Amino acid sequence: MSLSEATCYRGAIAYWTVGPQYVSDVFPELLGRENSFLCIDFALPTSVAMLAGLAKASGQSLTDPHLFLHLRSFKGQPEVTNAGRDMPQHLLHPKMFLIDRRDETAELWVGSHNWTKRAIGGLNFEATIVIHLLRQSPLYAEALAELEYMRSCCDAFDLEQAGYYLWLQGLVPEHLFFECEGKQVQALSDQRLLLFGGNAEDFTDSDGVHVNRPVYLVVGDSQSGKIHPYKATIRTVSLQQTDIAKLAHGQADITSARWLYRTDCSLPVLKQHDPEHVAELTQAAYCVDLQVGEPMKEYLHILSITKKDRWRPDPMSKLKTRLQDQNLFESYEKTPERNSFAEQAKDLNKDVKILQPAPFQAVAERYTPTLHELRQKIHPKLFFRRQTAESLE
Repeated sequence: MSLSEATCYRGAIAYWTVGPQYVSDVFPELLGRENSFLCIDFALPTSVAMLAGLAKASGQSLTDPHLFLHLRSFKGQPEVTNAGRDMPQHLLHPKMFLIDRRDETAELWVGSHNWTKRAIGGLNFEATIVIHLLRQSPLYAEALAELEYMRSCCDAFDLEQAGYYLWLQGLVPEHLFFECEGKQVQALSDQRLLLFGGNAEDFTDSDGVHVNRPVYLVVGDSQSGKIHPYKATIRTVSLQQTDIAKLAHGQADITSARWLYRTDCSLPVLKQHDPEHVAELTQAAYCVDLQVGEPMKEYLHILSITKKDRWRPDPMSKLKTRLQDQNLFESYEKTPERNSFAEQAKDLNKDVKILQPAPFQAVAERYTPTLHELRQKIHPKLFFRRQTAESLE
């Protein structure tokens, strides 16, 4: 009801997991109006997918942003040892909304509700106070200033970086890639591919190679040089000689399957089934049976940095400035107990480090290898782990 009478909306909240219609059908249009904005913390359980839907529905753009993410991490010890180990150490944590109404009044909402189904739907015990006030009141000005300050500590939500936000949340899984070359590889869909290897160390750390695991097959055409990427699935994996011999002899009606034998770190070459090589294949240290799926329409964005590199110091952090503010506790009544608390807080904040994510452009690259590049690259393992920032389609 409040949103239906609103002309402008400003808010900040920790977690968002619902579609905009779960709250109000008019909310996306309201959020897209001039001066409206919403700040959300990116930490889980915030749903990037739901925020992306809200951004699209509100007409979000980087030149006219209305949806903002609090993309900050924290290094330090803000609580007693082991406290809060399963939750972020630093959050945009308010549940605060300022709603301008048509009659020049406003509503200020402050409470405990996040915008999640269990908070709004009633599973949680929550409480919010709604204050009706004039827009000329000091409280309105203070609330607006606080919300705008929080917005200044956030970044505009970029729809093109939704996959990157998921990666920062730790939700993007590692993908296994297998790279090889061969002839007549432009139509491998629905075929079986037998991988044999002479080095059992390919599996010393298991590498995530297991039955039914989705992988990506990247095959260079030895004649044209064109790269053909496919989705694939691991059917079987074994280091047992009986299984290896069974696949090598083609006893499972796979005489038409393509195969390759990986012996070193160079780019493996895909070959047609040939009875003359059966004896060689039976001596392999392992075998992997792949079912090739549909071709990929386009490549993924591959993130090549390590987990520890995803966050960088934020030397201009406004939060750090606030923590170092000597006047932060001056409003307290001067008592020994409060003075002691203020000094402890200041000492604690001396070691606080605020981090921001590395720029998307600095950590992502389009995975579009050439056959020459694949041949020049060292291939130390059968499959390669790669972090991805975007899905295929």
